[in-house]
Amino acid sequence: RQVTKANWIVNLSDRKLTEAEESVLMKGMNFNISNKRLKPEDIIPVIETALEGYDKQKAELVRAQCALTLKKQKAEKPNITKEELKALQDIKADKSIVITQADKGNTTVLLNKTTYNQKMNEHLQSGPYTIMTKSAETIINKTMKETAKVVRQMKEVIDTQGEK
Repeated sequence: RQVTKANWIVNLSDRKLTEAEESVLMKGMNFNISNKRLKPEDIIPVIETALEGYDKQKAELVRAQCALTLKKQKAEKPNITKEELKALQDIKADKSIVITQADKGNTTVLLNKTTYNQKMNEHLQSGPYTIMTKSAETIINKTMKETAKVVRQMKEVIDTQGEK
């Protein structure tokens, strides 16, 4: 068990993390990479498709506003280094590990995929779970019918109470 960087990362896998990988994992599971500038070649086809139902004048107005917005946009400063981005891509490509967030705290946990699958299967076998013999849809429909019946009965009682 390798715990690094003040318990932000718990590495239970066989993978040895590089400094860049540790750095990017320390940012946490909720970290978002800042967006780059919107590319006109990505946006224009989407806008054109959306404008197909509009009259010409309104469509031209929207196109002009979109063009102005695209010209005015400023590139955001990257909030991740090139090394961290490469490390993130490397970790994502590694199918032998599972990265998850610990149940409590903001700790990122790395596990071997086989270990993770074993633990999940053990949990499913030993937990309070039962295999459903009927489909969930059948059970839900039955529950809805029973609930509707009780509501109708309650409504009848309320209606008869109001008549007195």
